[in-house]
Amino acid sequence: MTLGIGLLYVSTGGVAIFAIAALLRRLTMSLFDAKTGSVWDWFRGILDLLGTLL
Repeated sequence: MTLGIGLLYVSTGGVAIFAIAALLRRLTMSLFDAKTGSVWDWFRGILDLLGTLL
């Protein structure tokens, strides 16, 4: 039971980070009229940033 709840929290956190990555990518594209990487690139970048901070 505890493992299932832990996996739920991890997946919810991943979805939240993915949504933030998608919003940041969209914002960057609209404000700076720039071609940016994929959402997955942004997602990995945010995870790398969080990994260095923690």
